[in-house]
Amino acid sequence: MNRRGVAMVFVLGLTVLVTVSTLGLARSMALRARSEDRIGLDRIIADLQQAAQSPIESWLADVADETYLPADAAEPRFDVLDDAWSWRDHAARVRITAWDQYGMAPWTALDGSPRMRSLLPEALRVRSTQTSNLRPGLDLFTSNNAFPEPRDNRALQVHPQRLGAFLATHNPPWSRATEETPPAINLNTAPASLVRAALRLAGRGGADAILEQRERGRSGLGGLETAASKQSESPIRLVGTSDAWSFRLDIEYAGVRRSWWLVYIRDRQGGNNNSGDNPRQQVWRLAQRHAIPS
Repeated sequence: MNRRGVAMVFVLGLTVLVTVSTLGLARSMALRARSEDRIGLDRIIADLQQAAQSPIESWLADVADETYLPADAAEPRFDVLDDAWSWRDHAARVRITAWDQYGMAPWTALDGSPRMRSLLPEALRVRSTQTSNLRPGLDLFTSNNAFPEPRDNRALQVHPQRLGAFLATHNPPWSRATEETPPAINLNTAPASLVRAALRLAGRGGADAILEQRERGRSGLGGLETAASKQSESPIRLVGTSDAWSFRLDIEYAGVRRSWWLVYIRDRQGGNNNSGDNPRQQVWRLAQRHAIPS
């Protein structure tokens, strides 16, 4: 091979080498940019998650104790926030939905007496899940179907397997699960079937009057009747406000959706829902947080 041929081979090899190196550098830069975009996206979602604590805490302080639901409400659910906007040419949305844990069947009913199991929705009465030796939380259930969804993400009918809408993991709060602190049913937010079952269990009457009061936007406690049995002898407490609320937080940004399940409980220094304590002076704290599988 003459010098010209050798030179051409050398130039061709050098061109290939430069081209491969350039492609490698470009690929590396693309991967780095994609990684930086992902890190930036994760940071934005994390910031939104942190910012969402403020409206939750404000809702607990200012709204939770004034909540009522109509008699035909299928679950104790309230829409707290649904905010959508555009930022950096990407759509963003934050949704917060609340469920009253005192408007659900208590977790102790799962392995309780037949009388306590009467508080469970019919679809859950056949379950044999034992909870007495487990720390409560929807993460104990294997399917992400345990977590209820926001209103516009579900069918109109109630899904019996969405345990988070019907089974309270913190009623009573785990630290108070003693004979002296039985579970409570909030007569202002519980579905009608649970109100009737709780009144029967407590030896009380007045279910129709309670539900009628709720239809008028008033406290259901005004319709409560007293029967022969004493409240202190009942395995449950009948109350008008709740010390435990669940929240589902959904954050969407740039086509990515992340969701969390949060449980807040109210710390009281003695007393209960029927005492003279001012509930607004009590402290709400985050008891559990779970990332909901996609």
